[in-house]
Amino acid sequence: QLQHPGIAPVYELGPFGDQRPFFTMKLVKGKTLAALLSQRETPDQDQAKLLGSFEQVCPTMAYAHSRNVVHRDLKPANIMVGAFGEVQVMDWGLAKVLQAGGIADETKAVAKPKDMSVIETIRSGGSNTFNDAPAVGSQTRAGSVMGTPAYMPPEQAMGETDTLDERADVFGLGAILCEILTGSPPYVADDGHQVLRMAIQGNLADCKERLSHSDAHPELIELANHCLAVDATKRPKDAGVIAARVTEHLESVAKQLKQAELRRKLTYVVAASLLLLVTGLGTGGVWLQAKETEA
Repeated sequence: QLQHPGIAPVYELGPFGDQRPFFTMKLVKGKTLAALLSQRETPDQDQAKLLGSFEQVCPTMAYAHSRNVVHRDLKPANIMVGAFGEVQVMDWGLAKVLQAGGIADETKAVAKPKDMSVIETIRSGGSNTFNDAPAVGSQTRAGSVMGTPAYMPPEQAMGETDTLDERADVFGLGAILCEILTGSPPYVADDGHQVLRMAIQGNLADCKERLSHSDAHPELIELANHCLAVDATKRPKDAGVIAARVTEHLESVAKQLKQAELRRKLTYVVAASLLLLVTGLGTGGVWLQAKETEA
């Protein structure tokens, strides 16, 4: 049971009449981050506001990771932004509880023979094909491959669900950040099957080019590239690291803006003082001239 302000739905279990359990689901009102992103005409529009929402997602995921839980389907459509800016991470249907802690699973992942891949499914009746998937692969797929291809790390796209840890979510966070900065998710193609193939191959050439040509702050571009590393071991270890870096960046930007505002005000005060001084000197000169003329 995850009880964090940014995690929804929250399930509460309790007695009811004949002692049978019942569930209550938290009602969340607002718009998804995907809807907000789709309303923009350019990637730089409302970017600061969207980054504020992203900043709230990071500590939510950091809390989940501290409880050894990975989401495995992070994407803008699963993030709800309320009317007053509150943020909830939705749809934990593919969440996985790590048995020994996500990073501890790295040892098993390295020790596992490279030519073997254990595939787990969440349906006993098979899985859907990707032939009917939308162009950007934005719908969650069930079966051997669980998640959304457009935002999916290579290890998840290959079906290696037994080795997934927090860094799969780190890739998802990087994918969301990429869409905020560039207007599109990491993988974009004509059909869902092609998107899945790009995810399996870790084909991020177009994504990195879009990031490099964006007008976003270099620190944010660097963070997105770090999170989107094809090799999971080269990504930040969990969402806590990302939360700290995003908060540090936004605080730095706020400090710079405050300093710029103070400099602007100081410049205005100095200019006004000089103007008064010049005006005073001019008035004094005229007065002296008048006195001399009178004398």
